[in-house]
Amino acid sequence: MTTTKVLVRAEVGKTLSNKNEIDLSQRKLIVAMTEAEREQCEYDPEGRDLLNNPEVLVQQYPVQRRDETLLELQHSGQLRPGVMLVQSPFDDNVYEDIADAEDSFAVRKYTLFSTVCMLLGAKEVRVERITLKDEKGEVDLSAGGDRMGGTGNVGVSYERAESLRAKLSLVDKFVGGDADVVAAERIMRRAGLMRDPNLFSLLEMARVDSNRIRSRTLTINLSSEANKRMELAAAVGVPKIFSGNVAMELENYKKTEYKVIVEVKF
Repeated sequence: MTTTKVLVRAEVGKTLSNKNEIDLSQRKLIVAMTEAEREQCEYDPEGRDLLNNPEVLVQQYPVQRRDETLLELQHSGQLRPGVMLVQSPFDDNVYEDIADAEDSFAVRKYTLFSTVCMLLGAKEVRVERITLKDEKGEVDLSAGGDRMGGTGNVGVSYERAESLRAKLSLVDKFVGGDADVVAAERIMRRAGLMRDPNLFSLLEMARVDSNRIRSRTLTINLSSEANKRMELAAAVGVPKIFSGNVAMELENYKKTEYKVIVEVKF
């Protein structure tokens, strides 16, 4: 999946009119349809289920309501007939095309991890190894892109792992300094990462000044949160009348797991 992505920050609550105002923070998925498709949903069992799902917004295209969020998504080209947009698990105001969501959210989690490490006083965050596991097999890459092992159809898995490697900042270097625990915790709470054991452990260690950690090598699962959103999308499905490739994307969806081995130096 190497299609071009556009991240859109939807300013929830900023509307041109209060009429028909919606709270997108509660909508994990946005499905865009033509007026004719939306009307047909009323007469289709799967379509009615989609319309009545509180976690899904079935949005008619072009957008009729004067809502800045939806208008911005439409203007960017993300909101168009035949697409399903998936809400980021780390930011309620960001949506991605389902075709790109797994990779994009994996990269986003890593950037959040590096940012939290920076706030905790890290001097360097370095990716040592990348692992991808899907239904086709498993492949390991070094940070330099060399294959370190694999099983199954490693050709397909290698391409996806290499694509992720190209999108990650493999080495982040900082001046270092005192830990700003409050700022780090604020980001973790906002992104829903307080339950991540690696980040939470680093956060708790940073609260202790008498014996500061110098380095740690750890494995980060970049896909755990994103997979929950993708599984929701696969479970929801779309009616047969829906245009585009979403039905095929959902039918062929198989869980992908990205992991990176990272060394953090303080």
